[in-house]
Amino acid sequence: MVKEKVVVGFEEEVERLIEKLHNRGDGRSLEIISIISPGGGGKTTLAEKVYDHPLTTYTFDRRAWINVSQDYNKTRKRDLLFCILESVDKEKREDYKKSIDDKLGKDIHKSSKEKHEDYENSDDNLGKDIRNLKEKHEDHEKRIDDKLGEVIQIHEG
Repeated sequence: MVKEKVVVGFEEEVERLIEKLHNRGDGRSLEIISIISPGGGGKTTLAEKVYDHPLTTYTFDRRAWINVSQDYNKTRKRDLLFCILESVDKEKREDYKKSIDDKLGKDIHKSSKEKHEDYENSDDNLGKDIRNLKEKHEDHEKRIDDKLGEVIQIHEG
C-alpha cells in the first residue's frame, strides 16, 4: 500500500507497536492504538511502517487504510465505514451501498405513505379534502378507462 520510506529513529516505536498488535496473549479483541505527536512528527509514517510490516501483513489477511480528518466530529460514521469496506473489498462496498440506498428509498416511501394515510384518515378539513380529491381522481380514472374502451371498440369495429 505504502511506498517504502527511509525512516530514521522510529525503529523502537515500530517494534513497540508491532508487539502491541501481535502479542496480546489474553484473547481480547484488538485495542485502539493512538499515535500522538505534533504536526510533522511522523505519525503517518510510523503508522505506514506498522501497516506494511511483514508480520502485520502475515497476521492480518484483511487490512484497511483510511484517513480521518481532524474534523472527525463532522465526518459521518457511515462514510468512514464505507471507506474501510472499500479498502477491504470494493465490490462489497457497492453492494452495501445499493442495499442501503434501496432500504432508505423503501423506508422513505413507507413513511410518506403512512403520513399520507394519517392525513387522509384525519377528521379535520385537510383529511376531508384529501378524501374528496381521491374520489374525484378515481372517478376521472374510471371515465378515462370507459372512454378508452369506447375508442378501442370504434376503432376495432
